[in-house]
Amino acid sequence: MVIKHPWDFINCYFGGGLYDFSGEEPATLWWSGRRRELKILARPNVGKPNSAENVFYIPAQRIFGLQSGATRNFSSFELDEPYVLKRFADQVHRLLHSEFASMKQIFPIDGRLNQTLIMSIKQNLFPDAKIVHEVNFLKRKLMLNIKDSEVGIPFLSWSAGQREFMPLLLGILLFRLRWNHNVYWQFAHRTL
Repeated sequence: MVIKHPWDFINCYFGGGLYDFSGEEPATLWWSGRRRELKILARPNVGKPNSAENVFYIPAQRIFGLQSGATRNFSSFELDEPYVLKRFADQVHRLLHSEFASMKQIFPIDGRLNQTLIMSIKQNLFPDAKIVHEVNFLKRKLMLNIKDSEVGIPFLSWSAGQREFMPLLLGILLFRLRWNHNVYWQFAHRTL
C-alpha cells in the first residue's frame, strides 16, 4: 500500500474518516508533548529490524473482534477495516488459542488480575457466572456458565453490557500476560 497523503495512514490505522478527528492539520500528530509529522511516522520501515511494541491499543470497535462468541484472526477482516481493530482481534485470537487453549475457564482466574478488579467485574457484570470457551462446530466460542447450570449461555444471548465488556476484559488479560504488568486502572474500577 502506498501512502500518498498523511491522512491515508490515519484512515488505514484508525478507520475511514478519522483523519480529521483532531481538528488540526491532518499531517500533524502530538506525541509526548512533541509535534511529529505523519509523513515521517507513516514511512515504511524498509530494511530496518522490527522493534518491539511499546503501545497496546484497545480500540473502541473491539466488539467486532468477536463473531458470535468466536475470536477473529487478522485475515478475517476486510482490507479497509481499521488496522488497530484487526491487530487487537488477532492478538485476542492468539491468546485464546495459545495461553488459554488448555484452560476451559477464562474468567475469573485467580492471579491474573487485581482482586479488587475481579470482584467488581464479578459483582456488576457476571454475578454467579464463569466465562468459559468451548469447542463448538470446530470453533472455540465464549460461553457464560451460570452457577449450578449444566448448559452454557451462548455469547449472542448475553446482555449487551456483557457482550460489549468481554473484548475489553480479554484485552486487559492479554495486556497483563504479554507485558506482565499488574493491571489496576482507576477508570475501570470507577465505571464498573
